[in-house]
Amino acid sequence: EQQQQQQEQDANTTNSDNNNNDNVDDDITDAAKLRLELNDWTCGLAAGVGFGGMHALMLYGTLLASEADNAGTLVQTSCPQMPSLVVSALNTFFFSLMDMAWMLFTFFGMRRLSETTPEEGSGVVHGWGTYLSKSGSPALIITLATHMAASVSTLFNAQDNGCAKSLPLVGVITVLTLFLFSVGVSRVYLPSHQKRRLRGEQHID
Repeated sequence: EQQQQQQEQDANTTNSDNNNNDNVDDDITDAAKLRLELNDWTCGLAAGVGFGGMHALMLYGTLLASEADNAGTLVQTSCPQMPSLVVSALNTFFFSLMDMAWMLFTFFGMRRLSETTPEEGSGVVHGWGTYLSKSGSPALIITLATHMAASVSTLFNAQDNGCAKSLPLVGVITVLTLFLFSVGVSRVYLPSHQKRRLRGEQHID
């Protein structure tokens, strides 16, 4: 009878330990999920979408609101072949994409400039997506250069039929910006400790 009671106590102790381990695993999983939500990708995209959304509201929302009660179609001399709402919508689309790319470039460039030692493993990966990974300066220079080029391109709208020049130029600059991000830093965008965290290799305290 004493042996049976001892066995029951041991079984209860084992079940209690298993429950405690399950609770610890759940806590670790919850902590890991919370920490996985914050990395350079998610923060950069969130900031880019937020800034791009406000930019879109200023570029397109104000014009759309002003024309909501008008019965006619607003056409400007800078683009007589298209309504102003269409021109504004295209510019808003291009600049919203560039806003996200510029924000990602800026996150990457500022982090690389602030690093006191070279990024661990940065020299292991070569090829597409790594050509601008040695320093943060190229990413910031690209951001400034493409931003300036896109802004200057809109000056053609001050001329008659200027949208025939400005819209293609802004579109080309948008594609170029996205291409440079893809070929330059897309494969090495996250620092090594964030990559380990995403793979579940880092211990969660």
